[in-house]
Amino acid sequence: MASSAVERRPDIYFVWRDGSRLAVGQNPYEAILAGNMQENQKYPTYFPLFYVLVAGAHRLGVTEYRGWMR
Repeated sequence: MASSAVERRPDIYFVWRDGSRLAVGQNPYEAILAGNMQENQKYPTYFPLFYVLVAGAHRLGVTEYRGWMR
């Protein structure tokens, strides 16, 4: 099973996490290939536009989750 630390975060946190990865040049969808699909690791499943918007905010200086939520 997935760790409880992963499950305690709201889903929007994982959108931010994967968009932040995109901002530094990582493909957020690569985690799917490296992971175990039997365990929920909050893989990116949203349309790319969500991650591009987060990456844009990240590049504008919003690099913390709480700041991005504001």
